[in-house]
Amino acid sequence: MYLTHFGLSRAPFGTRPDPDFLWLGGRCASVFETLREKLCAGGGSVIVTGDVGTGKSSLIQALARLEGVAAVFVTIDDSDLSPIQFCNRLAAELGMELPLGSCADFSEALNRVLPQTFAAFNSVLIVVDEAQRLGLPTLEAAAALSRPQAPGGPPLTVALAGQLALDRLADGGEPAGPLQAAVRFRLDPFSPDDTRAYVEHRLEAAGRDAPLFTPEALSEVQRLSRGYPRLINVLCDHALLYGYGADSGQIDAATVRDCSRDLTVALDIEDTPAGPAAAPAAELPTGIPQTSETAAKMNWRPVALFGAALMAAVVGFLLLYH
Repeated sequence: MYLTHFGLSRAPFGTRPDPDFLWLGGRCASVFETLREKLCAGGGSVIVTGDVGTGKSSLIQALARLEGVAAVFVTIDDSDLSPIQFCNRLAAELGMELPLGSCADFSEALNRVLPQTFAAFNSVLIVVDEAQRLGLPTLEAAAALSRPQAPGGPPLTVALAGQLALDRLADGGEPAGPLQAAVRFRLDPFSPDDTRAYVEHRLEAAGRDAPLFTPEALSEVQRLSRGYPRLINVLCDHALLYGYGADSGQIDAATVRDCSRDLTVALDIEDTPAGPAAAPAAELPTGIPQTSETAAKMNWRPVALFGAALMAAVVGFLLLYH
């Protein structure tokens, strides 16, 4: 709806990971480079944690798309998964014969599969997503899969990705256990400078060749989103809808505050944000004739604002119960 108005070729602030919009700046850059080197060097186990919406999925999927990497994803949706149940779940993803009687049987089968199935790849990445749902014995079994390496096969890296509870689980392992030996990274929310660079990067990737959010608007985005990339995307997308509805050439702080009032659930805001509101979208400045073209555009503004409010309610529900 707002793409042509703001000179964009595509929507810049989607909530699903998109390689075209991947931003590797700040802390993300060093984490990505270290993980990339580990994938190429010889495998092992890694733990990537972060709160909901800090970009774990985007980072892991960027690693999975690296040339020469074969990635296998397992998402944990059962908190009672035992070690052997986990191994059989992973075996199914790898196309092995089921069922396997023990984790040792799975390790032996894995050492046969790696050289046969993945001989054309430089490395294999097994991603265990939502790993905080696993118990410590199953986490240790998952991390232990990366050693010993299969002779003649590509190096295997096991990435355990999850929310902050995974840090506490990993800290509860034995001092010399697999989880303690793993390389660990934690993704934190963006700093104000990160948020500014992130927003500008996504706008540029979407075809915008000039600043769109004012510095004050970006400060509001940082304050309201608290630096969480997913919330930044939700807030900026709705700010563009509101800016389009108000026929604005730029997004200012008042527009960001206005749209945030419809995102109180998604942004976890208890009170209405302080600050002056933007001018009502349906009012024309005095003395400007309302041509048929202007009137047609004005008729779209209530629709845009209603659509923004409806999308806000849906996004808020999904973020609350995801």
